[in-house]
Amino acid sequence: MRKEYISLTATGLVIIGRVAFEINKWLPESERLSKYIELATGIDWRRQAEIWQGSILLDSGKMLTNRAPVALAAKRVKEALGLEDRQAATVAA
Repeated sequence: MRKEYISLTATGLVIIGRVAFEINKWLPESERLSKYIELATGIDWRRQAEIWQGSILLDSGKMLTNRAPVALAAKRVKEALGLEDRQAATVAA
C-alpha cells in the first residue's frame, strides 16, 4: 500500500507529524480531534493527488525526502485544512 499512499511512507509520516504539531500548537483542545480526523480523511493521500505534485513527487513518480519539498507539502496540507489562516490570525492577535 506504500506504493499507492503517501501517508504510509516515512515521508508521509513526517508530513503528518509536522501538521499534527501545528494543530497542537495553534488550535484549542476542543477543536483538535476534529482537525486530526480531517487530516486523516480530508486529505487525498494517494500518490497521484495534485497536492503532492511539485512538492514531494517529481513527474517521474520519484519521491523527494529533502527538507524543502517536505516543508512545501506540509504547507499545502495545512492550507487545505485551513490552518495557515488560523495561524496568521492567532499571531496577529
